[in-house]
Amino acid sequence: YLFWPVVLISIVALAGPAVRQKDVPVVKSEAALIIALDVSRSMLADDLKPNRLSRAKFKIRDLLDTRKDGLTGLIAFSGDAFVVTPLTDDTETIVNLLDVIEPGIMPTSGTNTVAALEKSETLLKQSGLNEGQILLITDDIKLHKSENKLKALAANNIKTHVLAVGT
Repeated sequence: YLFWPVVLISIVALAGPAVRQKDVPVVKSEAALIIALDVSRSMLADDLKPNRLSRAKFKIRDLLDTRKDGLTGLIAFSGDAFVVTPLTDDTETIVNLLDVIEPGIMPTSGTNTVAALEKSETLLKQSGLNEGQILLITDDIKLHKSENKLKALAANNIKTHVLAVGT
């Protein structure tokens, strides 16, 4: 009576059953978002508690907490624009770098939104993406200076959203 279980196990072993995983295609979202944060001195106004810059950073953290896929980049600007983080899917890096962004680290003063938009466009083009979104967070935008750049971005499938900070 041990003969038949051994024969049965031998037959199953010779038949070669195998457990195989089937490759499943994974679609990774390449939705790109560039956050352009105004770091000018006017963002230190305390009409919003504790100040405008801190409130903007809170909003960015909230946005990044809900953003589960896609690429995100961060640009800080005042008189000129600088890339803080290139496009990445690691939003924790962006959150960690938010704490050190202050007006004191910016080499020039002012609010140059055109420079921020141009730097955002360059960052999108360098990543090889044909479209994306820019979130411009500022307390001052001079539309007569930025209007042509905004139209050019729209023509290149780059949507621009503005989050105004202040009262």
